[in-house]
Amino acid sequence: MGTNSDFDSAYLDSVFVSQTLFNAGFVVNIEKSIWKPCQELVWLGLIWNSLNHSIQVPSQRLVDLITCINRVMDSLPFVSARILAGVTGRVISMSPVIGNVTRLMTRNLYRLIESRVSWDYNFILRDQEVIGELQFWKHEISALNLKCFSEYKVPSIIVYSDASSFACGAYSCQLDNQIFHKMWTGGEKELSSTWRELKAIELCIDTFQGQLSGKVLKWFTDSQNCVGIVESGSGKPQLHSLAMSIFSICVKNSINIDIEWIPRGKNVKADAISKIFDFDDWGVSLEFFEFIDSMYGPHSVDRFADSNNKKIELFNSRFYTPGSSGVDAFSFDWKEDNNWLVPLYI
Repeated sequence: MGTNSDFDSAYLDSVFVSQTLFNAGFVVNIEKSIWKPCQELVWLGLIWNSLNHSIQVPSQRLVDLITCINRVMDSLPFVSARILAGVTGRVISMSPVIGNVTRLMTRNLYRLIESRVSWDYNFILRDQEVIGELQFWKHEISALNLKCFSEYKVPSIIVYSDASSFACGAYSCQLDNQIFHKMWTGGEKELSSTWRELKAIELCIDTFQGQLSGKVLKWFTDSQNCVGIVESGSGKPQLHSLAMSIFSICVKNSINIDIEWIPRGKNVKADAISKIFDFDDWGVSLEFFEFIDSMYGPHSVDRFADSNNKKIELFNSRFYTPGSSGVDAFSFDWKEDNNWLVPLYI
């Protein structure tokens, strides 16, 4: 394949290459060669367009994929491992255009295929996650079928995140230095460090999704595992579920996320935030709240809370955390609300 700035120059290049090959003694396959300059051609199974600098999967390959998926859906609940492998292979072959989502959205298909007894073994397919992946490719493949090389955009927001054994944190200079922080619950502390790092990313994106909507996002983490899992998913259900949640939030809010690993020495501020221990992270029991609320309620705002101990959906927190209505309760007007207060324990 060769290019030049105009048709005549490209044509002269074509003649030169053709003549050079002939003089060198090579036998050219005329039927598979295109010597006349063009701005769109099919090469390596893809449509290359030099006008808009893009590549696409030919429509016939999309039809073949959808036909194969329909064949699976029509035969449910019985489907052979061979047919599922055919669907998965077709999806993966489109990764040069579709990107890493081909791996992210075939994890459950692969998991099922790997459990086969033989290639002709018939599964009784009732796994909704597998069916969901098939439906995703049936309905979304046409919308995803375009990759423009000229569409690279400089990230408008840069985020750094980290997680410790007892909390997680993140910050962005482009978000007015707003700080995200959350203490882990007892159960979350027992989970793997990779889970906590991924959960920090998911919670932070969820917390700031309104401000991140429609933006190109550069995300830095000091967990190499997180980078691969966010981009391609994981064979471990807990981790893959988080990767899918991050993917869903980004799709819903048109967030373009590019995640990159950095060494811990370059992630100092996020590391420090994740090691803030909130000694005031305590609360009363739900039964006690309901008892007081029955006498003096209904209360409309929980003024000193976080996502772990809130008693009302509307709450203020010390740091930005999932569901928070705002940071610093004293910066809001209280007079129109019946405020629930559980202040500092001394």
